[in-house]
Amino acid sequence: MIKLILIGLILINKMILCSQATLATTEFVYPISYHNNLIYYIHQKSLEKIEFCSWDIKNQTLKPDLLPNCLPGNLTLLPDSNGFSFIDRGKIRIKYFGLEKIKTINLSEPIYNISTINWVDNENFYFSAKNGSRFNIFFVNTCNENKLLTISQQDINPKINSDFLYPQVINGKLFFIERSADERYKTKKSHYKIIKINCPSCIKQEVKFLTEQDKEVLMEFGNTPICFLKMINENEGIFIEHPALIEKTDRLIFFTLYKFYKQEVSNNWQTKELTTFNLPIKYIFGKSDERLYESILPFMPKIYNDKIYYSHSDNEEKLTIDLYSYNLKNKEIKKETASLNTEICFSSIRAGDKIYYGNKVTNPEFDKINLQNFNFIV
Repeated sequence: MIKLILIGLILINKMILCSQATLATTEFVYPISYHNNLIYYIHQKSLEKIEFCSWDIKNQTLKPDLLPNCLPGNLTLLPDSNGFSFIDRGKIRIKYFGLEKIKTINLSEPIYNISTINWVDNENFYFSAKNGSRFNIFFVNTCNENKLLTISQQDINPKINSDFLYPQVINGKLFFIERSADERYKTKKSHYKIIKINCPSCIKQEVKFLTEQDKEVLMEFGNTPICFLKMINENEGIFIEHPALIEKTDRLIFFTLYKFYKQEVSNNWQTKELTTFNLPIKYIFGKSDERLYESILPFMPKIYNDKIYYSHSDNEEKLTIDLYSYNLKNKEIKKETASLNTEICFSSIRAGDKIYYGNKVTNPEFDKINLQNFNFIV
């Protein structure tokens, strides 16, 4: 049975949480990945000071700041676990363990607003990013950075513009969300679809412009905004619905988690609502020192075996956040944590038979403490 444990780098004592509720700057610690008894985690000391560290579970030792002089975000473990890719002030960079120098990927085109890096193998990765005025999907080879494969929408109708977002490659098939804006109308409302194309040789091609005939539309959602597509396999995945507008007076953002899947008999794609969850706006938007540098990304649901772990705030007054799980087999929703005061539980990872997660740092002497004394939940 999976045990739930609070990452041993977050919370010293429930009493400290009460006595030091207000710090000059809100700090966060949350896990990113796990490999060979090492939990790699982010320690956000401020929006301008982000440390990437590791914690050895077995030996109870800490290695601080593995990426000095960087402002890392969207960290992803390489397929062979010999390093991490990350985005540093708009640049894609790779840190290989055992090597002091950090590799910077010099792309041949001006690209910005880069999404999470997804690795195909140890040399090839892909992502969605903005090139010009639209978001396209890019494939990059680390050995030949100048050969940049772009998957974009050909100008079939110059009045209709499309963004390609949240790409996922499974067994030679590329899944993504298409967001199109029809500029023939004053409202310019966006329309959302989940698209699939076959691209077994994406990495080897130079350029791929899509026509409408190339795309298989799996699901259409009209004006309902969707995001964070995550494929479980080529026949099922999850995505999130979010509000089109957020009022300045809102304290929470309301989300709905969906599963979409291919029916075995009819081969038609269907959607199913799994659960809803709320997140405090202050951790996602704005310039407050309570905002996470990675914004909403650390709060997004994670799938481990037959369970989806997600964060949810049901206290609009205190804005505490707890970790919940949704069982894909029996559809059971379970509250896994019980936050106190201003605690927030987020960014879960699996390490062995335990689920680790992040929280606020509640002790200003964080770096000087014997880490064996940190609390945990079994």
